[in-house]
Amino acid sequence: MKRILVIQTAFLGDVILTIPLLSAIKKKTENCFLSVLLIPEVKEILTGHPAVDELIVYDKKRKDKSFPGFLKLVKRIRKKKFDIVILPHRSFRSALLAWLSKIPIRVGFDRSQGKIFLNNIVNYDKNKHDLERNLDLGVLLGVNIFNPEIYLPIEKDERVDASKILKKCGFGENDLLIGINPGSVWPTKRWWPQRYAKLLNLLVEEGYKPIIFGSKKDISVVDRIINDISSETGRNIANLAGKTSLKQLSALISKCRIFVTNDSASMHIAVAHKIPVIALFGPTTPQLGFYPYGENNLVIEKKMACRPCGLHGGYKCRLKTHECMKAIKVKEVFEAVQQKLTKMENEQKQI
Repeated sequence: MKRILVIQTAFLGDVILTIPLLSAIKKKTENCFLSVLLIPEVKEILTGHPAVDELIVYDKKRKDKSFPGFLKLVKRIRKKKFDIVILPHRSFRSALLAWLSKIPIRVGFDRSQGKIFLNNIVNYDKNKHDLERNLDLGVLLGVNIFNPEIYLPIEKDERVDASKILKKCGFGENDLLIGINPGSVWPTKRWWPQRYAKLLNLLVEEGYKPIIFGSKKDISVVDRIINDISSETGRNIANLAGKTSLKQLSALISKCRIFVTNDSASMHIAVAHKIPVIALFGPTTPQLGFYPYGENNLVIEKKMACRPCGLHGGYKCRLKTHECMKAIKVKEVFEAVQQKLTKMENEQKQI
């Protein structure tokens, strides 16, 4: 039995885009024992995933942040006697951890900050989607997957839980639910709250039932949106920002008809459940490889010389204009929702 470790201690979206690699490894090497090292904030999304045998939590920003904490982790990993470690995460610390843990085969990208500690280096193809780049790391194991998908299972009790939450919000299973995700870890990736408020007003006027999603860190942004909507709109939306677990978030997104979102982790969850995505891209561009994967999704963006301004955007616009998001109008987003729904209705009639 091969013991394989995958180190991915980045954000939730990065972990989700690693799932096809995990599934492919498990499928190709059925008798392997597959462990994933990740941060506590994202552990839940992989809990119970059929491809994963063990989750190892590394709290690198809090209790394990110190050098003694890092060495303690090294000892934990070394005792597990892994045969292979694969590193989608390109940090120096991840590569150093793999080397100090004395794992014989260490696979990572040529753009890894710690590639000196790796002995199997894979080309980081900037022209590929990040999901496909991660799959390249499995070549050593014979992984060769065409048409990869992100598999996020939803258990029966999680579906029931999601239905109960919707019922509590006054929504039924047959309502036309529109998911709205106005948050992001990076402030410059957020479309303006006032425009989300206008979009919500228009959606409710058309009889749609919007659901606002977000983490606890997004509550302040969502509050600004709520303050700008009409009382009628307020009665016809569900504000679930900061009120769901990751499993609940996943199950609820799967019930939406359309998902309107900034460039964020929730966008990739919607893709996993094959919910058509309308993604608003400002400081980042699809060419970086983190766009909504698949054919049934739409990215709304404006071509500008300053884009992209970084891999993740940033906390402030360097030009102090935030023009990339300002140029995206409420009307075009609303019309994109309507066009997408009309197309889906026509396709359904043809079945």
